[in-house]
Amino acid sequence: MSPKIINKEEKSLSILKAALGVFSQQGYGKTTIEDIAKAAGIGKGTVYEYFRSKDTLFFALYDHVRSSFHETIYRDAERQKTATAALETFITATLKAFNEWREFGFVLLDFWSEYRRSESASLHFREVYALSREKVASFIQKGIRNGEFRKVDSLIAASTVIAVLDGLLLQRIFDPNTLSRPGSGKQIADIVLGGLRK
Repeated sequence: MSPKIINKEEKSLSILKAALGVFSQQGYGKTTIEDIAKAAGIGKGTVYEYFRSKDTLFFALYDHVRSSFHETIYRDAERQKTATAALETFITATLKAFNEWREFGFVLLDFWSEYRRSESASLHFREVYALSREKVASFIQKGIRNGEFRKVDSLIAASTVIAVLDGLLLQRIFDPNTLSRPGSGKQIADIVLGGLRK
């Protein structure tokens, strides 16, 4: 009988999926690796084969969630012919992703409140924000060159756009009805873009 072939990527994703469920139910602080292993239907040692600690597992989950929608969002935005359309696509798609990943929003907030003073956590989030600012700033720079937007500091403007989206995510976590009105994403994009247009 030939040995069973284990797809490591699938196994890793199944552990992350189990972790998301347990984190959202019990909270990050109260969850143990043993809890995650039980939810995934595997031994605790198997979890450690893939993730050396609960923090490592969380960051892997964070990166998985982020990359799963960021890749699509940025790709769709970059395909737009104008900077205005690119930013509108970025904003509306991000707000849609918040609805799809609301469960993870609770986990992220829980993790941040517990590890806000951790240097490794701060470094990780700084890197993620730097990448996001760079991407959004590139859309704004394009708009300035094309005459769609007035001259602004593109990094400050990008930080402002991201801050608005972060604030909306926080509201969405505490009040599920936030952004539930039809067309709310388009209206928010119009308000944000209003500050950039000539």
